[in-house]
Amino acid sequence: MGQVILKTAVRPAQCAEYVVGALEKEEFFILPHPEILEYFKARANNHERWLAHMRKEQEIYIG
Repeated sequence: MGQVILKTAVRPAQCAEYVVGALEKEEFFILPHPEILEYFKARANNHERWLAHMRKEQEIYIG
Protein backbone atom coordinates (compact mmCIF):
# COMPACT_ATOMS: atom_id res chain seq x y z
CA MET A 1 0.00 0.00 0.00
CA GLY A 2 2.83 2.40 0.78
CA GLN A 3 4.07 2.35 -2.81
CA VAL A 4 0.66 3.45 -4.10
CA ILE A 5 0.60 6.35 -1.71
CA LEU A 6 4.15 7.38 -2.59
CA LYS A 7 3.33 7.49 -6.31
CA THR A 8 0.61 10.09 -5.83
CA ALA A 9 1.78 11.84 -2.67
CA VAL A 10 1.94 15.61 -2.47
CA ARG A 11 5.14 16.90 -0.86
CA PRO A 12 4.67 18.79 2.42
CA ALA A 13 5.93 22.05 0.90
CA GLN A 14 3.46 21.74 -2.00
CA CYS A 15 0.64 21.06 0.43
CA ALA A 16 1.58 24.04 2.58
CA GLU A 17 1.67 26.34 -0.45
CA TYR A 18 -1.73 25.15 -1.57
CA VAL A 19 -3.24 25.56 1.90
CA VAL A 20 -1.86 29.07 2.32
CA GLY A 21 -3.20 30.07 -1.11
CA ALA A 22 -6.62 28.60 -0.36
CA LEU A 23 -6.75 30.43 2.97
CA GLU A 24 -5.86 33.69 1.26
CA LYS A 25 -8.75 33.13 -1.18
CA GLU A 26 -11.00 32.17 1.74
CA GLU A 27 -11.90 28.85 0.13
CA PHE A 28 -14.29 26.66 2.09
CA PHE A 29 -12.81 23.29 1.10
CA ILE A 30 -9.07 22.94 1.13
CA LEU A 31 -8.21 19.85 -0.88
CA PRO A 32 -4.49 19.99 -1.68
CA HIS A 33 -4.37 16.73 -3.65
CA PRO A 34 -5.79 17.15 -7.18
CA GLU A 35 -7.65 13.81 -7.14
CA ILE A 36 -9.50 14.47 -3.90
CA LEU A 37 -11.90 17.01 -5.44
CA GLU A 38 -12.99 14.39 -7.98
CA TYR A 39 -13.52 11.83 -5.19
CA PHE A 40 -15.53 14.40 -3.27
CA LYS A 41 -17.72 15.13 -6.29
CA ALA A 42 -18.26 11.42 -6.97
CA ARG A 43 -19.21 10.83 -3.36
CA ALA A 44 -21.71 13.69 -3.43
CA ASN A 45 -23.28 12.68 -6.76
CA ASN A 46 -23.73 8.96 -6.05
CA HIS A 47 -22.83 7.96 -2.51
CA GLU A 48 -23.66 4.26 -2.90
CA ARG A 49 -21.55 3.92 -6.04
CA TRP A 50 -18.69 5.75 -4.32
CA LEU A 51 -18.90 3.39 -1.33
CA ALA A 52 -18.79 0.35 -3.62
CA HIS A 53 -15.71 1.77 -5.36
CA MET A 54 -13.99 2.45 -2.04
CA ARG A 55 -14.71 -1.12 -0.89
CA LYS A 56 -13.08 -2.45 -4.08
CA GLU A 57 -10.04 -0.21 -3.58
CA GLN A 58 -9.71 -1.35 0.02
CA GLU A 59 -9.87 -4.97 -1.05
CA ILE A 60 -7.14 -4.42 -3.65
CA TYR A 61 -4.74 -2.53 -1.39
CA ILE A 62 -5.49 -3.91 2.06
CA GLY A 63 -7.00 -7.31 1.42
